[in-house]
Amino acid sequence: MKKRVSTSEIELAKSSTRKVFILSTLCVVVLFVVVGALCLFNVDNMNNNDDFEKKGYSIEKNAKVAISLDNEDENIKELFEIVKMSNNLCTEDYIEKDYVDVSKLSDRCKWELVSAGYKNNVVKSKDGKITVEEKYVKRAYEKLYGIGTYKRADTIPYQNMTLLFKDNYYYIDKAVDLKKDTLVRNEIIVKAIREGDSLYITSSIVYYEKNLNLLCRDSKCKYVLETIDKNKSYDEDYLNLYIEHNNKKLYQYTYKFEADDGGFYHYLGYQKTNQ
Repeated sequence: MKKRVSTSEIELAKSSTRKVFILSTLCVVVLFVVVGALCLFNVDNMNNNDDFEKKGYSIEKNAKVAISLDNEDENIKELFEIVKMSNNLCTEDYIEKDYVDVSKLSDRCKWELVSAGYKNNVVKSKDGKITVEEKYVKRAYEKLYGIGTYKRADTIPYQNMTLLFKDNYYYIDKAVDLKKDTLVRNEIIVKAIREGDSLYITSSIVYYEKNLNLLCRDSKCKYVLETIDKNKSYDEDYLNLYIEHNNKKLYQYTYKFEADDGGFYHYLGYQKTNQ
């Protein structure tokens, strides 16, 4: 005999089914919310880690990592043009050293370096007078050594000349003819690396002695790389290619810069990194 089910029992069963359905739906919704939040958290962490690594640090224990930079970057090239030894006349303290600490350089050598930073602001008049406004000199000095480091000087260098200070500019009444140098210095960037707040620019250099027809590793040609054909003249492009193909047997120098709180790089010195 079949048992009759009362109306009240049917309604009770329906009510229980609805409750189970609602609870199941809530569980699914909560699960989706939790999973979504975890995904977003992981994406944020990935983005933060990417930013962190771009600044030159590794994710593990905040250890510094080296990040290669483009050698053709205009900012890299600008810094290099100012500090490279082939562009400097301070021979006794700066040229071809194993190690140079800028803080220990003489004032004259510091100014020799800075002169490459304001050379494009020099004005030459038809009567031979040379002038450069103090604001450009100050800007070049502080760009290289840091804000507040500039102090007005009685004289500053420009190429092989000495400029005097007057009013708000440095000048010389008559330009001096540059002596023709038979030694050509060719120096190019072989790599640039950022590591944390530090920037390292490594270069290779070759010396071409025109009168002696020699390619040399050093400026005094104590180490001759090769003797060249007297009937040939080697231009900058050729010397650049020579460096690229022979940089391992050339002297290399690594110039170091450190970023300040504003993100500007200031020069610290260099080290010979290929003996």
